[in-house]
Amino acid sequence: MVFDEVTGGDKDASGRTIEGLEPGVVEYLKPGEDIRFGQPASTSGYAEYAQLHNHAVAAGLGLTYELLTGDLSKVNYSSIRAGLLEFRRRVDATQKHVLIPQICQPVWNQFLTTAQAAGLIGNTPIRLQWTPPRFESVDPVKDIMAEVLSVRNGLMSPQTAISRQGYDPDVVMAEFNEMYQIWDLYKIIVDVDARKTTKNGQQKMETANANHG
Repeated sequence: MVFDEVTGGDKDASGRTIEGLEPGVVEYLKPGEDIRFGQPASTSGYAEYAQLHNHAVAAGLGLTYELLTGDLSKVNYSSIRAGLLEFRRRVDATQKHVLIPQICQPVWNQFLTTAQAAGLIGNTPIRLQWTPPRFESVDPVKDIMAEVLSVRNGLMSPQTAISRQGYDPDVVMAEFNEMYQIWDLYKIIVDVDARKTTKNGQQKMETANANHG
């Protein structure tokens, strides 16, 4: 296609002028003229090219392809869980080595220094624990049972297990203590009370004997 400097229009390889058409235009053709619309040939393999490009972008950002694109058509339960492991490690490292020490801790230090200088609090050390938001589980039942086994076998403390769920252990324990007092006051036994029931929800023998006594 070449540009015709005389007519101001484009010409094809045969020297015929290429006219422009717009919506609503009525075009009158001369004898022997016709209208032909462009029909570009389809190109195969673009989907594969786009996927390859997105894979490269995801790798550069430290994400999985599925998180970047939302395309879950080629994953199953096992592959999506395995693929999230490395991403979660990266997020965990970023939280512990970047966000908390470089952003959260300096803000807390400045707040504490200002409050002490204003005489609002004393110089007694204040215990501080950073609890990042928890990751949503793909299979909550299996993940919770794995943490329960870790706690029961001494591989993880209850405080760590609670923190991994995104909660403050001190707050959770205080809430448990408050609820235990209410249950004891009204002599209520529920299957989630580990003091009086087994993990299968059955009442413990000593509790049953105490109630009959």
